[in-house]
Amino acid sequence: MTKKSGIGAYYPYKIQREERFVSVPPTWRDYLLIGLPAKQSIDLPIVGAMPKNDDEMMVWRSAVKSGWTEGDAQAAAILQANFERLVRDYTGMMRYSILLQQGMITRTQVAESMQTVTGDGKELKLGDNLRRLTKKAAFEIDANKWRPTITRVLKPQTAAKTEEDK
Repeated sequence: MTKKSGIGAYYPYKIQREERFVSVPPTWRDYLLIGLPAKQSIDLPIVGAMPKNDDEMMVWRSAVKSGWTEGDAQAAAILQANFERLVRDYTGMMRYSILLQQGMITRTQVAESMQTVTGDGKELKLGDNLRRLTKKAAFEIDANKWRPTITRVLKPQTAAKTEEDK
């Protein structure tokens, strides 16, 4: 979301990813670790590729150090991009809820039907529920349909009780 201050300030909203069904909700690990190597060990090169003298060893060590530095920077960039995606999606889900309460976006509609028997010659399903998205969320561009929401900020409770509380 971009904000410009002063006269003519605007708050553009954009649906980045449309809603969809998932079988397993993603966790923070799914966001942060995607694109990073999962293997804990390092494969060493074959014996024939190892340095054979001090000059080759010096070049070898320099190349390994350079490659390690580049790999570390690449992993940090991947982790940062993944974290930004996690923040974007989580913030977007909260923002959807707020905009829905304010009437600024329409609710996703899901149709559900119970199928008594489904399948084919190799598979039989009894009592299968079929769900499908019939209408995806969309922004309400008629500002007359929007409604304000009231939020209440709770004050944190202090650990020490005052004389009035006792």
